[in-house]
Amino acid sequence: MQKILTLCCTFFVAGLLQAQDKPFKGRVTDAQSGESLAFATVQSDISGLGAFTDSSGIFELNAPDRAERIGVTISLVGY
Repeated sequence: MQKILTLCCTFFVAGLLQAQDKPFKGRVTDAQSGESLAFATVQSDISGLGAFTDSSGIFELNAPDRAERIGVTISLVGY
């Protein structure tokens, strides 16, 4: 019973923390050709959380609501 309660509290706290974020969307493209880069890793410099781009190079991260600027690190194996 205690494990279930702890798990429920964890999800509740995670929901509260996520509610303080705002979505940050972008598209990763090649600088020379403008081609979309699918399945690249995008990591937030603020939170350290990351996401992958979809087949169109589009990603979405959550950024703290108080953030004025958001830095990201993008990597793609073999590129």
